[in-house]
Amino acid sequence: MAVSKKGDDVGSGGAAASRPYAAPALAWKLMLDVLRGRVRSFVPSLVWMAVGAVATALLAWLMRALVNLVFEEPDFAAVWGIAAAVLAIFLVRAAAIYFEQTGLDAIKTRIVSDFQKRQFDVLVHSPLALFDKRSAAKAAGFTQHCARAAASAFMLITTNLIKNVLTLAALATVMVIQAPTLSAIALVVAPVAFFAIRSMAGRIRHIARQEAELTAGATAAFTDALSGIAVIKAFRLEPVMTKRIEAVVDQLERRSNKLNRAVAMSGPIMEGLGGMVIALLLVYAGWEALRLGRTPGEFAAFLTAFLLAYQPARRLAQFNLELSRQLVAVDAFYRLIETQDRETDVDGAPAEAMPPAAAIEFREVSFRYGRKLAGLRSVSFRIHAGSKVAIVGKSGSGKSTIARLLLRFAEPHGGAILVDDQPVAGLSRQVVRDMVSYVSQDVSIFDGTIAENIGFGRVGASEAEIHAVADAARVTEFAATLPEGLDTRLGSGAPTLSGGQRQRIAFARALLKDAPIMLFDEATSGLDSGTEFELQEASGLRNREKTVIVISHRLSTIRACDRIIVLDKGEVAGMGGHDDLLVNCPAYRRGFGSQSGLPEAGDG
Repeated sequence: MAVSKKGDDVGSGGAAASRPYAAPALAWKLMLDVLRGRVRSFVPSLVWMAVGAVATALLAWLMRALVNLVFEEPDFAAVWGIAAAVLAIFLVRAAAIYFEQTGLDAIKTRIVSDFQKRQFDVLVHSPLALFDKRSAAKAAGFTQHCARAAASAFMLITTNLIKNVLTLAALATVMVIQAPTLSAIALVVAPVAFFAIRSMAGRIRHIARQEAELTAGATAAFTDALSGIAVIKAFRLEPVMTKRIEAVVDQLERRSNKLNRAVAMSGPIMEGLGGMVIALLLVYAGWEALRLGRTPGEFAAFLTAFLLAYQPARRLAQFNLELSRQLVAVDAFYRLIETQDRETDVDGAPAEAMPPAAAIEFREVSFRYGRKLAGLRSVSFRIHAGSKVAIVGKSGSGKSTIARLLLRFAEPHGGAILVDDQPVAGLSRQVVRDMVSYVSQDVSIFDGTIAENIGFGRVGASEAEIHAVADAARVTEFAATLPEGLDTRLGSGAPTLSGGQRQRIAFARALLKDAPIMLFDEATSGLDSGTEFELQEASGLRNREKTVIVISHRLSTIRACDRIIVLDKGEVAGMGGHDDLLVNCPAYRRGFGSQSGLPEAGDG
């Protein structure tokens, strides 16, 4: 009995291809995983479960004495004693429920926290290609879903399976002692209910897999829609997007209702079989009382124990269905953390001292994103240490692929990339990425202050260093108008800042890193020409000895470089200065001829 099938790949990357766990093995694995290092915190809850089970059984046992005192040996004073005992048992049960629940809730909270951390650790160390295939919002939504499902599965196993088994065992002991024959009848009929409900588990797992995917999809749909709220309003797409979200939510609602109906079927099955058993027992108990002289107390104690056992038995019957629902996501969690590809790396310590600049060479480098998506084809060029080079070309020519390969976000399918004449494939990613200060067009601003976001450029940088680069990148200019200056908290994505202000923060972050190679991928696209010029001046003053690579469509940015590399359809179409390329490179002339006052079509 497996809990997942091929195709359950939501948020799990390559993990979907792994073999799923069987439900019992998965439940056992989860319990061992959760209790590792937490046994001491779990034992008190287990003890309180046992106390509660014994207290419940004692209530049934006292019914024999109470009924016999009332109907056979009238003794009102003894009834007071039994009433006091019943009150004491209920108080003990109340204490047991409280201490058991608080202990388990603490473990449940820790499970959610621990499983979220473990999934994030895997995802953040996964190849960047994982997030090319699925949205970050969907991965995040599924991470939350898996963590909550793991906690729910643990609570089911502890509070449903262990607690109810202990309670049933205690009550069954009372039943057998009071009425062995009646107990045998009950035990013969009970397995019928369990087998009837067990047959429904496969259907529950199938629907639960679909519900998990739809839940993650709904989270992603909400996130994507709200992140593009400006576009929605500008194009008056509110009705369109509302219908799209309603369609996703309605589909999730239908799937959830279908799952709830399947789970709810266990109730009527238990009710029907329970009523049948009670009717048979009443007939047989009446016959025993009349023919065999059984005391009313014995029958009362048995019936009380049986009725008290009904709810735990019903919960146990539903246990497999509810657990199957949660184990779908738990299985996805384990397949993610155990089989998801991580960035492979070579051994190597971080460099003790970085050179002021570094030479870069691409030798016959080829890369493709897929059969139909272009990349690079036998690209070769060399960038000398300390030079400033622009890489240009129309969209899809391979410019950003150069940046991805240099940062080792992806590996070339052919050829070699060298930094200071060392193949980067032989260096650890840590070393390679420490050598590059990177600013992209898509600026990432994290939830925190402006100073904290700049400080991510070099962990441990002093306040004076952060202020210095903030001045150079003209961050302090707009920060001075904010309530807390550089200590103003921005929120995720800094929604209150303009695109240019966010890019200045990213620029300051790169300056603070102070790496030998400065890589700007359309980094000034959100800036006006005056601000761009001032940032270039600041970068030039601080990075006179550094190697600077600029990917840009802006002619003013390109002309400030020592050399220009032109890409066209994944190949190098030309290299040289602006004036030479206008004459000798048709691809460059098509892109920048009009900006220079030349006709674009002059390819001759």
